[in-house]
Amino acid sequence: MNRYRQTGTALIPVILWFVLLTYLDTPGNVTLFPVGTHTQVSLWEKPALHLLMIGLSAIVVIAGITAVKKSGSGLAGTLPLYLLPLTYAGVFLRPWVPMGIGTNLWWYGSAVLIGWALANAHARLPDRPLVWTRHHALRLVVFATLLFTATGIYFSQTIGYHSGDEAHYVTQAYSLAEDGDLDIQNNIEGVDPERKLYYHISVNSRNDAWYSWHPFGLSVLLAPFLWIGLYPAHVVVALFSALALAGLFTACRRWGVTGRTAWLLILLWAGSLFWGGYSSRFLPEIPGAALCIWGMIALTLRREQPRASMALLLICAGIMPWMQTRFLPLSLLMVGLYGLSDLIDAATKRTWAPFVHASLTGIGAIAVYGIYYLVQNRMFVHASPYPSGSLLMNYPLGLWHSLVSERSPVYSVALFAALLPAAILSLTRPHPSRTWTFQALLCFTAVWLTSCGTHWYVGGAAIPGRYLMVISVLLIPPAALWLDRQDRGALAWTFSLGALSMLLWLLVLFNLNAYDKTFTMPVATTPIVSYWLSGMNNFLLSPYETGDHYFGLALYLVSAGVLIFRSPWLRTIAFAGLVAAALMVKGPAGEPGPDPTRAARLLGESRDGRGWMFIHGEIDPSKQVSLFDIANRFHHVPPERLLRVTTRPPVETEGPPMLSQSTIEINDWAGRNLAWATLMPPFKEQPGRKVLRVRGRVEGTAQPILVVRKGSQPAALEETVSLDPRGHFDLTRTVDVAGGGDLYLLTRLEGEGTLIIEDLQWTTYPRRLVEKMSLTIPGP
Repeated sequence: MNRYRQTGTALIPVILWFVLLTYLDTPGNVTLFPVGTHTQVSLWEKPALHLLMIGLSAIVVIAGITAVKKSGSGLAGTLPLYLLPLTYAGVFLRPWVPMGIGTNLWWYGSAVLIGWALANAHARLPDRPLVWTRHHALRLVVFATLLFTATGIYFSQTIGYHSGDEAHYVTQAYSLAEDGDLDIQNNIEGVDPERKLYYHISVNSRNDAWYSWHPFGLSVLLAPFLWIGLYPAHVVVALFSALALAGLFTACRRWGVTGRTAWLLILLWAGSLFWGGYSSRFLPEIPGAALCIWGMIALTLRREQPRASMALLLICAGIMPWMQTRFLPLSLLMVGLYGLSDLIDAATKRTWAPFVHASLTGIGAIAVYGIYYLVQNRMFVHASPYPSGSLLMNYPLGLWHSLVSERSPVYSVALFAALLPAAILSLTRPHPSRTWTFQALLCFTAVWLTSCGTHWYVGGAAIPGRYLMVISVLLIPPAALWLDRQDRGALAWTFSLGALSMLLWLLVLFNLNAYDKTFTMPVATTPIVSYWLSGMNNFLLSPYETGDHYFGLALYLVSAGVLIFRSPWLRTIAFAGLVAAALMVKGPAGEPGPDPTRAARLLGESRDGRGWMFIHGEIDPSKQVSLFDIANRFHHVPPERLLRVTTRPPVETEGPPMLSQSTIEINDWAGRNLAWATLMPPFKEQPGRKVLRVRGRVEGTAQPILVVRKGSQPAALEETVSLDPRGHFDLTRTVDVAGGGDLYLLTRLEGEGTLIIEDLQWTTYPRRLVEKMSLTIPGP
């Protein structure tokens, strides 16, 4: 079988693996409803299609293994790909396999098989130096720019552009485009001047201006695009991302990395949640990383092209502080290393040329940083935009958390746990790569010490590892150099870590609508986003919960051990240590607890009365279980957030907000002169039979009226609520809703008084589930 036919055949199980991923994220598959602690119900609403998927998976796996055996060594490297459909076994057998086991089999099993397949591919690829020409670079830059512009627009269209500090950079860009200044006071509304710090507005601003303490370098680049809209501005960050990847290939070529290692390692890096996520948002981390890698390339070009390298260095180092003040120490260090290298050459070679070159570099640096200081001083008192004084090492424990907790890069790019040890180990390589590695690790240490030893080490509402993004790219070339000569086991381990990060990015892209703003910490959100991914274990602990991060530390140590030792016994001992660390992690993945909100969503997507139903655990008929204990769309809404409506004029209260009916515009769907208040914001709901329960009280003589309607359809329910002598009511109704559009729960008052909602429950009525489990529907 020729190579092309082998590749085409091996794509079949990969395509099936993707199809199953898409299939399991559609309604009507295995739906799990926890009932209490020990009982669960599984629904298979499409049994025929489900059995078809299981059959296809079995056929592909068996046929693939048989073909590999018959071909001998010809197809042996593709065996892991043929096993990929098996990772779904625990999901398809959910009625008999605990959820935690099934989900983690897919999560970690897929990563291991993909890593194994990539290691096999690495062994079969030619061991040749990386060929990297301008044409290669141009093609990569064009492709990566288009790709990350598309993902950026996809993010902004799906969840908006606000993600942590992102709003500040965008606001400054609009201020520049609309007003020609950086005073953002007229670009934001409703900000109490006493809370400027909360909104990241610098209290050190001069001339009573409202300047953000976030540098405006990225905003200057975004502003020209705003005349055609914000979405096209994603091309700015995407272009920096593409230039950074091109810089990585350039650095790998200069460091002597083979093409097979460079391509595979950079592919895993670029396809991670870490890189892909930041390449899709308006944040300065990706521009900083691009400037960092090209600044390092300038260091390697110093002797070959002194003038060009000096210009490149000053451009990269000069722009860095304008992107983010945190990049200033890195910028200064790179300029210092460049000048110091010239001085060492002048002393060892006893010539004036390097000294003159170092002097010119110093003069250029003084000009670059002088301009930066003057501009900052014109905007801020003492040229300091930040409200506090020195932040250096005010929280040393952040250094530890930034490497081993779930706020570290390991969360969003597990590959980092192998890159850092591999880069350190590459110090043993011969000169000159040892010098470049030392400089890269020195820069990494400088950023780590200055950015992560503070209380802000988590990086805000952003993908974990934010502050190390700018410098992490420098670890890839030296790590690739060390991995070049590693055995297949070490490569499989490293590539498996990289595959974990790619899977995480894949999940976010597939489920971005559901993740919404929580895409920054997707593992923690998966039980809500995808029922079939419930139980996925992260093993990395939150720094806010504990200071014992055994697993994070063990991951680095095991990676180092695998990269150093080739003995199977030593590697077995290392993996045993990692498993022991995983067992020490509190709260391992298991069956999900009851989540009525999630269950209500799943019931809304289900087709009651069809398919197979499995009940796991014992049902005690003597215990009455309420339907709303299992499924309630508003389970997580606290009572203080429920509606209070009054017919009196609006007044400010210290308690929950009060809505005055007199302030509501006429909004009756039938054209009547009536104003309705919404009990909850309108929401998407599938047609079918629903159950509503409302409990509350009325103060005064007013009579409340409740309405349920969907889209432009007539009201499914419009009822005047009966009150008891104390003014209390408890209303439970079953209603049939049809048609498209959002669902509205509305109310209004007739007479004088105040309506206080104390409890609100809503769910789809699951006839079969109610019958099977003898569920009750509470109410009068």
